[in-house]
Amino acid sequence: MLSSNADNFFGPPAANRNYECEIRLKQKTFAPRKYNHYDFSLANQKTFFDKVVREGKTNTEGNATEKYEVQDMYRNIGLLQADFYTTVFDETGRPVSRQTSIPIYTQPHYFGIANDGNWYYRLNQPVRFPIIALDKEEKLLNGVPA
Repeated sequence: MLSSNADNFFGPPAANRNYECEIRLKQKTFAPRKYNHYDFSLANQKTFFDKVVREGKTNTEGNATEKYEVQDMYRNIGLLQADFYTTVFDETGRPVSRQTSIPIYTQPHYFGIANDGNWYYRLNQPVRFPIIALDKEEKLLNGVPA
């Protein structure tokens, strides 16, 4: 949910003004700083360009609220970013805009694999790759089934 508050240039609320809110989703890579040597990217991700445009009027205090529900088709596809691009129009129709971005975590944990530094592995020899699981707060998880 996005809450907006608009004021006129010299302070009073921008009451009963038309506004437009454009909501776009895009994929983002889960990249925790503490574990930057692990790769959390997902293979075969689809690029999508979903865009929702909503219009309305601010209330008497210059406030507006837009709710956005993430559809089930976005479940378990990694980290997404929702960009809310909101424009409020003054009495002359001049636009004033601002963008707000929020992360959308579509899964409870994220798996990362580290490069072991080798580029060659001998035939018929076991190969070990470091794998970790993190939650969205970048905390290490133990015993998480893949």
